[in-house]
Amino acid sequence: MAGGVANMKAWLPVAESFGFSQALAEATSGAAFSQLMFDHWQLLDGDDFRDADTKLGKTIMAIRNRKNIGEIPPLDRYLDKL
Repeated sequence: MAGGVANMKAWLPVAESFGFSQALAEATSGAAFSQLMFDHWQLLDGDDFRDADTKLGKTIMAIRNRKNIGEIPPLDRYLDKL
């Protein structure tokens, strides 16, 4: 669309939105820009958040690695030892 205006609306997961505005501006030489706003919550599939094979497990481990938290400590570390 030469010189025209196009509006698009899409759902973008928050975890995948980091760097999106900068990448869009670079790809379009600054001709396009984005406005991000919260729309809704959606649960991730997966029963056990420690299962690294699920999307939920991968997301949680990526956050823990980014925050330099690492692996989840075992429960017995927090139980009273009588």
